Amino acid sequence: MLIESMMCLPLYNDMALSIFGLYEDNDERLPYSLLVVAIDEDEMYIFASKKDIELNGKIIQTSPYKEWVKNHPDIIEIPRRFILHYEPNVTSCKLSDPDLKFNYDKEFFENTFDTKDMDLLHSWPVCTDRVFLLIYKDKTFKDSFFPELMQDTCEAINFVWHEFFSTESYRNAKPPHIDINETIESIDKYKELAPYFKTITKISSLFYEKTHSMGSIAIMKNKVNYSILIMADNEEETLSFSMEHAKLLRKLLETTRNHLSLLVYEKNVYGIGKPDNENIKYIFNLTGQMEWHIIDHSTEGKSFQILRYKHGKYYLPANVKIKNREWYINNKIKDEVINKTVNKLLTGEESEAFKHGALLIITDKAKDEVHRLCEKKRGLRTEPIDIISEFNEASALCDIDGALFLDKKGFCHGIGIILDGEAIVNGTPVRGSRFNSAKTYISRCAAKRIEAYALIISTDGNYDILTTNDAEYIPIMDIQGNEDAG
Repeated sequence: MLIESMMCLPLYNDMALSIFGLYEDNDERLPYSLLVVAIDEDEMYIFASKKDIELNGKIIQTSPYKEWVKNHPDIIEIPRRFILHYEPNVTSCKLSDPDLKFNYDKEFFENTFDTKDMDLLHSWPVCTDRVFLLIYKDKTFKDSFFPELMQDTCEAINFVWHEFFSTESYRNAKPPHIDINETIESIDKYKELAPYFKTITKISSLFYEKTHSMGSIAIMKNKVNYSILIMADNEEETLSFSMEHAKLLRKLLETTRNHLSLLVYEKNVYGIGKPDNENIKYIFNLTGQMEWHIIDHSTEGKSFQILRYKHGKYYLPANVKIKNREWYINNKIKDEVINKTVNKLLTGEESEAFKHGALLIITDKAKDEVHRLCEKKRGLRTEPIDIISEFNEASALCDIDGALFLDKKGFCHGIGIILDGEAIVNGTPVRGSRFNSAKTYISRCAAKRIEAYALIISTDGNYDILTTNDAEYIPIMDIQGNEDAG
C-alpha cells in the first residue's frame, strides 16, 4: 500500500474536525458527508463518514477504521500525533479499468459514487492523481449552502496537506500537525482580529467580585468621541489592549452596561461609551466564563455574528442553523406513521407544551413496555389517550418527571415512566440525565430487537431523536439477531 493511503487517516481526522467539529452539537449527524479517497494503481481506498457507500451501482460495506486495520496486516500505521476525534469508515475496491488513465475530476467522482441522495459540493485534489477530498450534501437538506467558516477552514487544511504532499521528502516525513484553532486564526478573514483573541479569552476567564465576564468591546474604525469616559491621551498612560492589562480590562468591562462598550482603536483603549454603528469595525461580546463571539460591522449597513468561542474551541456563528426540522426528522425517522406523529408534536401549539423539556418514547410495543415497567413501580399506566387530537388536555402530562410512552399513532399509554436498561453504548457526559437515560433505554430496545424512538426535548427548545436504527445501535441488534438465529 502506498504511503498516500496511510496518510488518509490523519487527513480525514483533520477535515472532519473542520466540518463536524465546528458545529457545537457534536452528537448529531449533519447533512454533510466527507470522503477521503486514495488511488493506488488499480485500487481505490475510501475513508468516509458514511457507513454504506454506493459505488458504480453497488452498495459497498465499510468497516470502522480500527476493525479495518486489524484485517489488513500489510498496513504500516503512521505514528499517532493526535487524538482520533472522528473514526472513519473504510473500504477498498478495484478500479473498473486500471489501464485507463482517468481524469479524476468532479465529474469522475459524481459518476463513480452514486449520489441519488447526495450532491457533491466540493472536490479537492490533495496529492495529484493520488488523494482527493470530497464533501457531499444531503439532497433532503433544502438549505443549499456550506457554511463559510467550514469552507474556509477546509480550504486552509487542504492547502497545508497539499504543500506537504508537494515536498519531495514527504514519504519519510511525519504528517502535518493541524491545530484547528490556529487554522481558523490564520484565515484571511480573521487575521486582523486574531491578535485580540488571546486577550479577549483571558478577560473572559476572569471573575470580578465573583461575577462572570459580561460586556462588549468595540474595535473602532476611527478614534471618535462617543464616550462617557475618555482615557488619558499621553504615551505614559496609554492603556494598551493586551494581556499585560487583562485584569484592569476585566475590571473596566463591568462598566459596559446599557449598550456601552470599551472603545479600542489601534490596539489601545481610548474610552468607554456608546459607539455609532457606522464607526464600528467589530464588536466582541463576552457572554460568560471563557465564552465570547464577534459581531462584524465592517459591511455598510449590516452587522452579523461571524465566530463564536467557547471553552477553548471556536464554533460556527449562532445564526448558522445547519439542522432544520424537516431534514432532521425525515433523516432520522423513515416510518411514515411515526414521522407524521413527531412532526405534529414539534410544530404549532403542541411544541409550546414542551417548554420545560420532555422525554417521549415512541414504539409499537408501548403498551407492553408500560405494563412491564409499571409492574416494577416505575411509572403510571393510563388508558390510551390521543396526545395529538386531545393535546390541550394531554399537554399537562409533559409537566411531570419521567417519560411519556406513545405508540406509533401518538396514543399515550403511560406517564412519568422511569426508564431502565444496561449501559451498553457510551454515554454523552456533556448532556443531561434525560438524554443519557434515553440512550440506555434505546440500547435495551436494540438488544431486545424492539424498534423504538426517543424524542428528547430540552428547555431551550432544541431536540434530539434517538432510534434503534441509529448506527451505534445497529451492531447490538445484529448481535442479538445472530444469537436468536443460533
